Amino acid sequence: MEHRFEQVSVEPFTMPKSSELNGHREIIARYAEQGFEYAGWIPVHQGPSGKILKLDLVFVQK
Repeated sequence: MEHRFEQVSVEPFTMPKSSELNGHREIIARYAEQGFEYAGWIPVHQGPSGKILKLDLVFVQK
């Protein structure tokens, strides 16, 4: 079973406590076309307050 990881950055909103994840749907669709299934995500970088700044999307080959 093959696993692949793609790191995604969380973009901050103008409001101080909000953020947005962009591009994740396109990444998931691209991996699905290659025969991979979305398996979940793992936080890889957090700010001092615990806010997630970067995460890995995890994919498993079907």
